[in-house]
Amino acid sequence: MARWFVSLTRLILSVLVCAGSSALAASTAKDLANDLFRHDSSLGAETKPIGARLESMLSDEVLVPTSDFARGLEQAIPALQGGPLNKVSKWTWQPVLVGLSADAQHGFTAGFQRHVLTDGTKRRAKYLAYWIRVDDAWRIKAYRIVPVASGKPDERRLPDLLPATIKAPTPAETSEHRITLSASEKAFSNRAQAIGLRLAFTEFGRSDSINLGGSVTGEFVRGAEAIAALVAQGEPVQGSSVHWDADEATTVASSGDLGVTFGFIRFHEPTSGTTKPTAIPFFTVWKKDGPDRPWRYVAE
Repeated sequence: MARWFVSLTRLILSVLVCAGSSALAASTAKDLANDLFRHDSSLGAETKPIGARLESMLSDEVLVPTSDFARGLEQAIPALQGGPLNKVSKWTWQPVLVGLSADAQHGFTAGFQRHVLTDGTKRRAKYLAYWIRVDDAWRIKAYRIVPVASGKPDERRLPDLLPATIKAPTPAETSEHRITLSASEKAFSNRAQAIGLRLAFTEFGRSDSINLGGSVTGEFVRGAEAIAALVAQGEPVQGSSVHWDADEATTVASSGDLGVTFGFIRFHEPTSGTTKPTAIPFFTVWKKDGPDRPWRYVAE
């Protein structure tokens, strides 16, 4: 009787898994991306207290770049409320870009925020969020907010960055994808040492890549060439003043087409006696267009 019950249970679970996989495959990438886009939009329109909203949207393992990395909810929420959300009484946002992995378990959004401070001052900001599905709900794994001094951004929706097809998750393959993505981040840095930041950022980027840019402008920097020009300001034509690696963590979708790297940018020369930090935390979203195609950064 016990063996029969166990066998029946396994059969039912197998049928449910297959049904779930079939339902996922039947969904279009556009529909699933729209679900994430609407989810982010709805969070951006809520009026709940900031702390409660952060707790509901951030994953337990979230990483937020500060002077280091704020790791997990206990560090990330105070870091955001004491940093880019300091003295913010009203916080709204709207995504303009969404990307999705082929297994529909990873995605990213980017967009623009409006902050109203406790003294009534209005301020704008840009953000980038990398999402993973946890217990069938979207949660943010990586989050960055950049307040901007002035300027009204163009908030029209950008073209989605979608896979050609949707397929069922295959977690067993994730480890190999993580290794190849980490290696690509390292190769990116090594290439910059040889040919300079401008050429390396052009080579490892895409025409649809975005960079949050600094606080001076309210817009994203769009396209590998424009991003390369930005990061290469003040840099030597040959070589680079910095190097970096995915030495903190790497998270990749099981489909191997979307992932995020975390690490530190470090200066070659000592920075003692200056205001320059010894290491700057970063995260970069990467996309791969096919099994035989290279990883390329798509959002940072």
